[in-house]
Amino acid sequence: MLEFDGYEPIGVAAEDESGKAFSSYFSGNTVQICPVGALTSAAYRFRSRPFDLISSPGIGEHDSSGAAIRVDHRRGKILRRLADQDMVVNEDWVTDKDRFAFAWQNLADRITRPLLRGEDGELHEASWPDALAAAAAGLKAAITGDEALGAAVLPGGRVTLEDAYAYGKFARVALGTNDVDARTRIASDEEQAFLGSTVAGTGMGVTFGDLEKAPAVLLAGFEAEDEGGVVFLRLRKSLGRQQVFTIAPFRTRGAEKLNATLIPTAPGGEGKALAAIKASTDAAEALKAEGSVIVVGERLAGSPGAFTQALALAKRTGARLAWIPRRAGERGALEAGALPGLLPGGRDVTSASARQTVAEAWGVDSLPEAAGRDAAAIIADAAAGKVGALVLGGVTPSDLTGPMSEALSRTPFVISLEVRRGEVAEFADVVFPVAPPSEKSGTFVNWEGRLRGFATAIKTDAMGDHRVLDLLAREARRRPAHGHDRRCERAGGRAGCTRQG
Repeated sequence: MLEFDGYEPIGVAAEDESGKAFSSYFSGNTVQICPVGALTSAAYRFRSRPFDLISSPGIGEHDSSGAAIRVDHRRGKILRRLADQDMVVNEDWVTDKDRFAFAWQNLADRITRPLLRGEDGELHEASWPDALAAAAAGLKAAITGDEALGAAVLPGGRVTLEDAYAYGKFARVALGTNDVDARTRIASDEEQAFLGSTVAGTGMGVTFGDLEKAPAVLLAGFEAEDEGGVVFLRLRKSLGRQQVFTIAPFRTRGAEKLNATLIPTAPGGEGKALAAIKASTDAAEALKAEGSVIVVGERLAGSPGAFTQALALAKRTGARLAWIPRRAGERGALEAGALPGLLPGGRDVTSASARQTVAEAWGVDSLPEAAGRDAAAIIADAAAGKVGALVLGGVTPSDLTGPMSEALSRTPFVISLEVRRGEVAEFADVVFPVAPPSEKSGTFVNWEGRLRGFATAIKTDAMGDHRVLDLLAREARRRPAHGHDRRCERAGGRAGCTRQG
């Protein structure tokens, strides 16, 4: 909420001078540009003096734009975040989510020590050596032996490039499986093939500047205002000199602000709508103009043939193609190989030469050959009792498709890497605390393919996901399969665990 002159609140219910409600995803920018300080943020007001703050540069973690932000903190706690100037990405603006959604890192359920499920079925704080030993033993039991069901890894789309790389390598080297998928959403084999052939390893493609200058833009499976705030601002900036078309079931509020022409389709029918854009249609004619762009979003994975038709349309019209996912870590996970059929750089996991190249780089003899299961298949098989262990990194059941709660309850051993104690922890046998973005350094790869590195803002003892996975891999490597083990018996979705020598 914003406050005017310290007293009168300006929120969704307040009206601007046009008589309409002041409702915007970018309202916080008015605070930052107010020349006299009459507009203030209720979240920050009276909490600190500006000269008491330590400012650190950062990158917004709430969408794939990679907006530059400034993190202001005091005594180890973030008090506010502001837009930082980066003229090639977000210029001077950020979304309200990037500006205000930071309190989640320091809520009461923050995990600071490993949690281990005890004989009473409850999670208890444990030492790192004990937690690592239990986790390694549980994974060993899942991947060795005659009745071993194997393990799978679900890192989610919010992790950094470094963490995604670690999850992919951990799955293939430590667990011996390609069952790793950061696409904790609707996904498809067609999408994976499209990403491997058209997006991964291509470096910088379409940029924010290209999008702003494009004479025509077609949006398919992507809602700019909701899913890519800075993208919407760049398109809005070109209003009046740019034609925007959107393939969607209805004309959204964001599409109306862009004066977009609706190409109506039922949900899941985007593929047919793309195929129907022939030479005689207005969209096809507009896209033939030099510099035009076709934007495809991750929701096209739910429409059979959509990515294939988008490629065909780009070929027919000469328009450039851009893939814009929703989450900050999606492009980095693709480049890092945290997908079941792709190795780092978009290499096909079924290619012997690709596996050999990566195996040599990793210093191992070989890598698993068969393409792995995607997230939906992993969850379905886990719910059917066909997965021995799950390793999850910062995901929640609401992120995932399918019977996630049933999958977690029926999996014999579950490891979770989390900042806060979430829903997954209630089913986990071992929970490792990991650092939020403000407490670690790392890199996001935004939808352009631009590396967006950031340094540690607040120094703590918290470790990034990749460091925890490294410790776990070392522990698993030194622990013999017949040694210290951890067997868990499920009862009502919880685990009562005992140690056996």
